[in-house]
Amino acid sequence: MIDSRAEGSAAQASLTCRDVVQVLRDVVLGRLEMTRAGERSWDEVNAGLFLVHVGNWTLAIYNDAEEIDYCEWCLDTSGRRWSLDSLSPSGGDPIQLLSTWEHAVLQQILRTL
Repeated sequence: MIDSRAEGSAAQASLTCRDVVQVLRDVVLGRLEMTRAGERSWDEVNAGLFLVHVGNWTLAIYNDAEEIDYCEWCLDTSGRRWSLDSLSPSGGDPIQLLSTWEHAVLQQILRTL
């Protein structure tokens, strides 16, 4: 017999791509503040993962020659996690789901961190 409470808690233990997109949109719209999580700036990373904090979230965004490439993973302080390797058919990379305008604004925000 399967315990439905266990299934529910397992479902709550992970974030969805949609959750991550919403956080990124809130940053773009100025509802949430994004701060750099490491010592190096966006320009200094140049090619690699750039960690940022947004509220109680930490995101790893891949910087490819100073351009946003993709979001590798996202973790909140309660332990819920989304990662690129956990993609579902209905998911995708949160960066790719942003509009052209949202992508451009996010790019500018990252360059100022």
